[in-house]
Amino acid sequence: MSDDSALTSKTVRDLEEWSTPERRRGDQLLDPIPIEIYLKILSEIYYRKDWNSLSLVCRFFASVTIPKILSQIAIRFKYEPSSKTWIESHTEFCHVLREGNDQLAVSLCRYIRECMIYSETPEHATISLFDSYMKDLLIMRNLNTLDLIHLDLSPAVLENISQLPALTSLKFARCKVGENLSNSDIMAAAACLHLQSFTLIELWNPRLTGPECEDFVPLAATSHLKWLRTDSLDFLECLASHHAVPPLYNLNLTQIDDFQHLFEHLSKFSTLVELDLEEVGWPWAPEAQGVIGLSTAEVPFRTEVDFAFPLSKLPCLKRLHCPPHFAYLFAGPHCLEEISLGNWLLRDELYEQDLVNDDDMRLSAGMRLLFDSPNANLRRLIDLPSGLVEGQPGESWHGKMQHWFPQLECLELVFTVVTPKDDGDANEEGRDPDFRDYQEQLEKSFTSFANTWGPLKTVKEMQIEIFDERVNNVSINEQWFKELASRLDLKNIFPNLSRLIFGDIEYPASN
Repeated sequence: MSDDSALTSKTVRDLEEWSTPERRRGDQLLDPIPIEIYLKILSEIYYRKDWNSLSLVCRFFASVTIPKILSQIAIRFKYEPSSKTWIESHTEFCHVLREGNDQLAVSLCRYIRECMIYSETPEHATISLFDSYMKDLLIMRNLNTLDLIHLDLSPAVLENISQLPALTSLKFARCKVGENLSNSDIMAAAACLHLQSFTLIELWNPRLTGPECEDFVPLAATSHLKWLRTDSLDFLECLASHHAVPPLYNLNLTQIDDFQHLFEHLSKFSTLVELDLEEVGWPWAPEAQGVIGLSTAEVPFRTEVDFAFPLSKLPCLKRLHCPPHFAYLFAGPHCLEEISLGNWLLRDELYEQDLVNDDDMRLSAGMRLLFDSPNANLRRLIDLPSGLVEGQPGESWHGKMQHWFPQLECLELVFTVVTPKDDGDANEEGRDPDFRDYQEQLEKSFTSFANTWGPLKTVKEMQIEIFDERVNNVSINEQWFKELASRLDLKNIFPNLSRLIFGDIEYPASN
């Protein structure tokens, strides 16, 4: 976080005394500046240093900007191996607050809504160093979000957290279970908190005994919890079997590698509206192996995964974010309004289980998520990998997509192009690849896409991002694309398209 020197008690005036600035010319009082002008000024401020400067213009601007500037603070530690000491790196405001003698700094704490305390190095900050900072949180009476990263969790930490009256969001990321922390400390904190959001990822317990991930369930087992992120299947299993299953709205799961087991518990969260699966594993079950279109084995023999999770068990689910491979694992019918296939599987599993890469996948009837039944409510289908511009050999999809996606309005894809090898002829020596090197690939991909996905009369917005294999953006020749769109008769394929972004150009469909 940048320096907050502009916010020390020596420069900040009493915010309670502000008033709209008066305009004068000599003794003549001028009309006040319209509030729209002030709003325009504020809308053009993006950087923290500019907010700091604006806060010093007058008390009126200070009253508007200081609550925003102080809404988020960060307290950082960095371990110095050479001296074996911890270096504290905070903002000027935090230093003033730590001194404890500045009542104005204390009064400004009422504006703090979010606080992050973290170690910048993998070593966990020692409990004695960390606990003193936790006590400072108690004067932040309106603090609603607290993120603790790479820190030791002690009984004192949990006790201080439990005394934050406005806290609704708590995150433990890569934290270590302190040597004295017990289950009763967690239970006591849970009894005082009413969390709406909880994150628990990469918890480390070096002790042979003591709290594990599932022992933190009381913090989440509340009727207030709406948002949960975790990488622990044990935690989720314990929460699903708890007598007070929270009415979750959003569930984010990462680094989970046993999804067949997960499916047994997922239906317990029937209130879910959004499910986000990132860097997850493919099931090792025999029923999920050797699937045509998924497996790189020499003789794949299954047309679909023999088990799947029916999304009908999640009747409120509206948004699903998952790897494209999981289109084989979820089954319809469903009420989804948005599907994103942009997340990844765990990288190692692609090779260990002989699975195709995202960009090598093709549309297949085995994708039960998309083709079990018409996606009656689906409005947005986004982050499709480039392989899904066409179907598996022998499968034709032209003219069928309107049946499967009768209400689809937004379609987004990601094209990945391969930089051609320099053969000494195609590329001048020393020239960086440019559009000419990718033109043939792009024309083939977009033509396949139009022939496979068209016609679609309901689509209004379309975006196709284009990257090379090093994830660099590829610049597009606009005239070339206009000619390609004309040859493909794009207006008739997507007659209601009002906006099309192809790479770095925006193509008006009316043209």
